[in-house]
Amino acid sequence: MPKATASTASVIREGERLFETGDFAGCLRVLEPDQRPVSEDAGVLGIIGAAHGALGDYKRAIRYLTRATRKDPRNALWQFNLGVALTVDGKAEEAVAPLRRAVQIAPQVAAFQSGLGNALRASHHAREAVGCYNAAIAVDPSFVEAIDNLGRVYASLNRHDTALQMLKRALELDRSSAITWCALGMVLTKLKRADEAYRAFEMAVRIDPEYSDALAELASLRHELGDWSSETDDAERIRKGVTEGKPASALFLLARFDEPELHLKAAKAMVGAIKPSRGKVHLPKRQLPPEADGKIKLLYFSADFRAHPTSQLIRGLFEQHDRSRFFVIAASVGADDKSEFRQQIRESVDAFADLGYGTREELVGAIKSIG
Repeated sequence: MPKATASTASVIREGERLFETGDFAGCLRVLEPDQRPVSEDAGVLGIIGAAHGALGDYKRAIRYLTRATRKDPRNALWQFNLGVALTVDGKAEEAVAPLRRAVQIAPQVAAFQSGLGNALRASHHAREAVGCYNAAIAVDPSFVEAIDNLGRVYASLNRHDTALQMLKRALELDRSSAITWCALGMVLTKLKRADEAYRAFEMAVRIDPEYSDALAELASLRHELGDWSSETDDAERIRKGVTEGKPASALFLLARFDEPELHLKAAKAMVGAIKPSRGKVHLPKRQLPPEADGKIKLLYFSADFRAHPTSQLIRGLFEQHDRSRFFVIAASVGADDKSEFRQQIRESVDAFADLGYGTREELVGAIKSIG
């Protein structure tokens, strides 16, 4: 590639200066006039990609950063930025490879370790994410993002006592995060520490009065504690958030609003906030018992095959299937409460799988092996 001319070099320096000062739009006007890069140099492509990412255009960021990493695969920063853009754009599984390369090149950078943890967590590899967050904290013990995310991962693994320790540690470093306060409240709720959870949710709402998740959790906890004083205000604030396109608890809305359009908006917002896995869940025919051959397989998957209203309402359902045509399977997530409801469901299906607790990938693997 020919060397850049003196005029091109000065343009690149100006673009770099604007990027470093946080003027990302100005940087792009200089380095990408008419949406064409002034140079195919890896550094220029990397800066343009990073600027697009900073402005929220992740698809353009991915295109430029992919080109930058192909030209300079040993540049850990471009690998990291590419991985972050892919993660935020909902392509966490694709993000893992460039983030692993960034960590291999520069393992001493805490942000790279944490970024890999984020991608692994988003692609449902929670246990591996734990190691990445711990590695980031080992490099920088005050890296609050990694500490916070580690607390969330422990919560998803039902290690609530450990999650509590990490979230409290994160808040000691930064008390201004409404998301962390809400996560703390949820963990405290799981630990049956309602008064402390209440104060955590209150802090989350005080920091961000429009945070719908915290509002719904606080309102629900108020009900449990017999405090109805803010019922109307809570519901209307959450309703307002849904009309603005923010996700909110479906159960909270169903209990308070008979408005189909509102529920549709809430569902669309929730779907938009979730990046589903592209993996397929199936039951390999070879692993099912012989009596399943030739039949349609019906799998019921629930965390409520226990003393729960769901079981009370549906426990007679399974017996109504035509067993000459259907093979009925119930897969249960969570603890076995030894209740009569669970036992009746177990006896009324052709196969019952007690999956206990696990990460999403572990549950998918367990479902694939049912037989």
